[in-house]
Amino acid sequence: MKQLKAYEVYDGGDNWAIIFATNSATARREGASECGCEFHEVDHCRRKPELDRYAPGPVPPQALIDAGWGFECRRHGCSNWARADDDYVIRGDFVYCCSTCHAMDCARLRQNEAAQAAMCDLVLAWLPDAQITDVYVFGSNLEPQERGGGYSAYADLRFPDIERPARWVFGEAGPRVHGDDIPAFSARYPAFKFEGAAS
Repeated sequence: MKQLKAYEVYDGGDNWAIIFATNSATARREGASECGCEFHEVDHCRRKPELDRYAPGPVPPQALIDAGWGFECRRHGCSNWARADDDYVIRGDFVYCCSTCHAMDCARLRQNEAAQAAMCDLVLAWLPDAQITDVYVFGSNLEPQERGGGYSAYADLRFPDIERPARWVFGEAGPRVHGDDIPAFSARYPAFKFEGAAS
């Protein structure tokens, strides 16, 4: 089997990719696909032998910065770039332009985690035997309104002896339960009333 080599593929605009391939033509084709352009639209496809050791990929951010790449700061709302001469911070796959942006993003993540934990606490206070399979909170606060066509906070749930999953959207009086499961759910949790359900 031929050894994979690193190629830098650039579309001439805003898109770059490091592709590992056995030859330039394959790298150009795969790079064009990743950059969202056609084979003939690729501006250049150049060998990057200093990145060969990372085959089959991905290349760590530090190695890309050392090779001359820049990264847009990971913190939402910051439009700065992190480059070799900057005081950037790398945490895993995330690159921040400075330690302040890193600290602000960490604070935002902690606030979001606290809001998710609060959502779980609220659900389990009402439904102690629920299994929370997913929880989502937009931003750092529990808010009942929709955002961008979706809910700003909800928890997906499963229950023993109830076939289908349910969802509790923050701000609603109770979980959304499939119509066929309402009798079993109401028997388990009689405090919840459902519109149109037989009493």
